[in-house]
Amino acid sequence: MSYEYPETFDKVENNEKFLTDMIRCNVDSVANLTQMVLPDMIKKHKGLIINVSSVSGRRPTPLLSLYSGTKGFIDLFSRSLAAECVTRGVYVQSLCPGYVVSKLSGIRKASLIAPTPEQFVLSSLNRVTVPFTTGYWTHEIQEFIIALLPEFISNKLIMHVLGGIRAKALKKKNRAQ
Repeated sequence: MSYEYPETFDKVENNEKFLTDMIRCNVDSVANLTQMVLPDMIKKHKGLIINVSSVSGRRPTPLLSLYSGTKGFIDLFSRSLAAECVTRGVYVQSLCPGYVVSKLSGIRKASLIAPTPEQFVLSSLNRVTVPFTTGYWTHEIQEFIIALLPEFISNKLIMHVLGGIRAKALKKKNRAQ
């Protein structure tokens, strides 16, 4: 679950419901499902858990602050579990993709930085035993480059990019009304 469009946290419509729904969907469900399946996997000394986070959970993502926070939980939770379970026969992976063609991303046409879901799945399945991956080679490059930047620069860059997406979404929303 994510935002309808990038927005500052204080201006999100139906903020209280939005907050509760996003935490239930992106945090509670991951922790609860993991709690349900992990004990049996550990008993059998065999298992694989892939939790889908996002590159947005790897660092601050202005205009997607709650989404970023929930995805950050998934990333750290999964990597912590991976360290706990590695000697117990259970692989836990934090899968942190960038953009993929989907309704959620709003991207309709595949490109070098936004693969189709099929391309992304084929690529990410080749990395299932790695505790952390973006799942796709161009996402790995993007993640590497952004990680080199000081946080204040990446914040400005992300704010600029998402601010443009926000402006287009608001323009479209205003035309529809």
